[in-house]
Amino acid sequence: MDLLVASLCRNVIACPSLKGLGEDNIRRIIEKSQVDTIIHTAAIFDIGEREKNPDASYIANVLIPVYLSKASKNIKLICFSSDQVYSGTDGYYPFTEDMVKPNNIYAKHELEMENRVLDIDPNAVMLRAERMYEITKELLSVIGKDIMVEDISSRHNSWMNCEKAIKYGVIFSNVEDGLEKFARDYGLLK
Repeated sequence: MDLLVASLCRNVIACPSLKGLGEDNIRRIIEKSQVDTIIHTAAIFDIGEREKNPDASYIANVLIPVYLSKASKNIKLICFSSDQVYSGTDGYYPFTEDMVKPNNIYAKHELEMENRVLDIDPNAVMLRAERMYEITKELLSVIGKDIMVEDISSRHNSWMNCEKAIKYGVIFSNVEDGLEKFARDYGLLK
């Protein structure tokens, strides 16, 4: 994801890890950077780790993005969230923003992060990323790698309604076409 994001942006500055940093330190980093856009992709994704250590999950998945939103006045903020916010829903249909029903610690933290960041900066952009198992398998297939990938069981799907993104002129390619372009652009195709 970071390579893809970097390829779309000019004058990219890689941010140091924000792990263990408080609000003041994060504000200083943002002020010194002189960037006009922040793309926040970091989080603790491991479900077992989040369940064992909810305090660390809360810091990484809620507080750090909140600190970023407070520090990013006049800077465009794009935060990645997760389709896990739909993890407690039933059915198989495109999920809309208001259909959220988190059923695990991570999902609850991601939803809280979204709400708190948008309360601070209503112009921030939230992107709910889908589960990566299928995408990882497809990418490995596209680039001709024979690597075993194991999935974890899931009760939900990742079919999200993209009408709001389309309204703003953001149109996503299908996964297969996007992965082929990515692999071609980065010389990963055999």
